[in-house]
Amino acid sequence: MGPVELEQYLEYQANQIETLLASHRLPVQVTGGTVTPRWIHYQLLPGYATKVARIAALAEELALHLGADSVRVARQGARLQIEIPRRDAQTVNLLSLCARLPDIPRQSAILGMDDAGLPLVLRLSSPEVAHVLIAGTTGSGKTALARSMALSLAMHNRLGEVQLIFIDPKRSGFAPFTANPHDLRLPHLLHPVIDDVHQAIFFLGEIVTEMVRRDRARISEPRLIVFIDEVADLMEQGGKAMDRLMTRLTQRGRSAGIHLIACTQKPLAATIGSLTRSNFPVRLVGSVTSADDAKTASGLPNTGAEKLLGRGDFLLVVKGSVTRFQAAYVSEAEIGRIVQHLQAKHRVSRRWIEPETEKPALAATGTDPRAGSDSAALESAPRGLKALFGHQLRLIK
Repeated sequence: MGPVELEQYLEYQANQIETLLASHRLPVQVTGGTVTPRWIHYQLLPGYATKVARIAALAEELALHLGADSVRVARQGARLQIEIPRRDAQTVNLLSLCARLPDIPRQSAILGMDDAGLPLVLRLSSPEVAHVLIAGTTGSGKTALARSMALSLAMHNRLGEVQLIFIDPKRSGFAPFTANPHDLRLPHLLHPVIDDVHQAIFFLGEIVTEMVRRDRARISEPRLIVFIDEVADLMEQGGKAMDRLMTRLTQRGRSAGIHLIACTQKPLAATIGSLTRSNFPVRLVGSVTSADDAKTASGLPNTGAEKLLGRGDFLLVVKGSVTRFQAAYVSEAEIGRIVQHLQAKHRVSRRWIEPETEKPALAATGTDPRAGSDSAALESAPRGLKALFGHQLRLIK
């Protein structure tokens, strides 16, 4: 749909909304809106004494009248907002999004694009962030979002700033970072992807030891970020040992520069532990099956997560506020290309100590002396692209 056709379509839909609501004696005026890759948002200015509840009750009739699969009515300040899914829904490409950002704060992960069309960035070093829980059913885009966060961290941070560990019981979620046609591994990885529960318990125990060492030395660099796919399954298999390790890391890890980003289909207290769950202040919630599941995943009632479309349609829940966003996506081929690009710059990660006579431990700080200069920025996508909404950035901190 071209710009002219899109404008005509938006004008037609706006007129339809005003006409339908006027027929129910609900005078409103469509004052504008925004178009995102997945949604069209119409801003409504209600007439005097117009009840919001009556407009919300007409959501199904609006959807039928506009030829949409669903319609969501929500209040935004002094205005109402009607959300309609686009027929020509598009994905938010991570590399294109990076090209729009002239400067990304260090130790920050790119989440995607919010309703206003602004890039959404999560700064992990912020005291309010600490750990992140990504929840949603199969097909919601949990693993794809975690991949984008991990790659954006590696692309825009040196080895002395960010180190990564992947725990993947499914053996597929984070495989593109190590299994590629060039047999290369993301330089920021401290260890190949961990896919065994016993191995995961061992390495998490070593991370707890590193956390204690950092606390005593009062250091928090480099940031050590542990990505866990299907954390509920991992904790169920690991039993009490896994629960103790996860609890310690979520309680004390942030001050030592250790962060957990965990994915799960259903974050129930019975599966991941109530204490562990309460220590995830940031929630990224994808599509769920019911309102009860939405409340469980987000920790808040009436978020509407059960009405999300899936495939990258997410809610950011932090400090009691809810932000709708479309998650950034990066393909496996693009991940392989970026890994190859980073390796070509001769970046070598710090590894676990491997001699049999020494006990494995996390290395301290600094860059491997064999590594070349790693200060050059990664040319992940063509620069000079004209940003649709300008070089703006929405930073969650």
